[in-house]
Amino acid sequence: MRALCPACGLHHEVVRVLDDGHGEQRKDVYQVAPLVGCDRTWISDRELLEAQARFGQEAIVPEEDE
Repeated sequence: MRALCPACGLHHEVVRVLDDGHGEQRKDVYQVAPLVGCDRTWISDRELLEAQARFGQEAIVPEEDE
């Protein structure tokens, strides 16, 4: 699975997904592998939605071999 980065607009490989918070305040936080030229390692579900709106791409894409 790959997640759209709000900083660079490229899809980073998702290393793991963590839950943060409780109840309605709960959100998913994605640990991602950094890319050359972009050292982001964490992306929240809110940032994914912002990136999707900004770059017009899918926020989460499956790996091609899955």
